[in-house]
This record gives sequence, structure tokens and C-alpha cells, in this order.
Amino acid sequence: MAAMTLHRTGYFHFPLCLLAFPTDYKDRLQYIVSYCLCEHAQRLSRTSATALWHTAICETGKFLHVNIGSYVTTTERWQVATEYVRDWESRYGKDATVRISTSLLWEERNNTGLTYREFSILCAINSVIGKRRSVPRRITEPTIRARAGGFKSWKVANCELARDESRKEQLLTPSQVRYTLERLHERRFFARARVGAKTVKYMLGVSDDALRTLLLQTETYRPRFKAERAQKDRELMTAIRSANKRTFRPDQESQK
Repeated sequence: MAAMTLHRTGYFHFPLCLLAFPTDYKDRLQYIVSYCLCEHAQRLSRTSATALWHTAICETGKFLHVNIGSYVTTTERWQVATEYVRDWESRYGKDATVRISTSLLWEERNNTGLTYREFSILCAINSVIGKRRSVPRRITEPTIRARAGGFKSWKVANCELARDESRKEQLLTPSQVRYTLERLHERRFFARARVGAKTVKYMLGVSDDALRTLLLQTETYRPRFKAERAQKDRELMTAIRSANKRTFRPDQESQK
């Protein structure tokens, strides 16, 4: 599978568990690309009764900027990956999904930018943020460590690692996660800010300053709301007492 067209950017969507696919990471990326291509091609073929499978894959390749070397191999990889996902979700339920720029995957595969470690950590962060990209999300380093290995939770990770001790190699160490997060943050792949001793929030597509401005609003909203509500309640009670006094005095005068 050749390199993508570089002047545009598409996105790959795939289940997080494919980051745990038991093979060399280079081959793992090939399975991910094949899965994304064929899943999208399958949606195309469902919407057009006359669309041939190869035509659908070809159209998807153009959409995702991928030159397909072999339709047969691509389809076979997709079938293997699909079976892997189906088996995984039968054990652990619906998996988290990753939405990642095609350019980032090809940077890693072609050794022109990201390392696989960096790519997997970005996938981990994206899988937590999901579609709610306008909302800062709390993400812990242990969560990133598990998800970079393809596990949506530590419960899933512990189950899988108990099945195969050798797969511990695919989990990054805490220090590797911290170091890589610093590098990616410096390169502005995401914004993050600490709002508590154990709480760091992440957001995509904004600067750190923009994130802090947003957090200043969202993180102080509840106490501000409570204070404003209390003030309005006090004003209401004062107004009620004042109104009651005004209506009571005429009655007193009439009784005299």
C-alpha cells in the first residue's frame, strides 16, 4: 500500500482494540488501513446497488488518499481485522473508537514525523475525546497508557495480559507516557492544562491559552452559579418582605 496524497487530509476511524492486534506494529498499521478502507467501501456499496466492490474500495482510496497496491490483500486484511474486532467485542462489549488524521498514520509508517509510540498515544487521547471535541476532557496518564496499548480500560488490559504474558511488551511504562506526552504537547498536537492536583484536561484544535480561558469559565461555573442564585434569592426575599409591608399598612389604617 503506497503513500497517501499529501495535499489533503482525511481521517481513519477504527476500533481501539486494533492497536492491540498481535503482530509487528508496521503490519498492525497495514491492518488498520485495510480495515478503514473496506469499512468505508462497504458503506459505499450499501448505498449504491451498482457499485462493485473494487470500485467502492477505489473510491474510498481516493477519499482517504491511499494508493491501493492489492485489492485482494486489502480485503483479506480487512476480513482478519474484522474477525478480531468481532471476537474482542464479544468479550468486552462495544469498543472505543479512534479518529485520527491519515497524515499522522502515514508520518509514522513512512518515518517522516511521528514514532509509533507517539502515534499510539495520540490515538489514545483521541479515543477518549471522541466526537466531543469542543469539551475539555479529563484524561489520566494510566488511561493513556492502557489505551495506547489498545485497551479501553485497565480491566480489559488485565484480562488480556493475563491471557498472554508476552503482550506486556506493548504497554508503555509510566515514564515513557510522561516523556512522550511532553514532546507531543510541545509540538502542539493537543492543548492541556492542570486544574487540580490529580486532574489534567485535554482538548484538540485549540491553543493552551484558549483552553485555559475556557476552563476558567467551566471550572468556576458551579460556584459562580450558586453564588448568583443565592444573591438572587436574597433579593427576591427582600422584595417579598417589602411588598408584604406595603400591602399590610393600608389594612391597619382602615381598621383604625
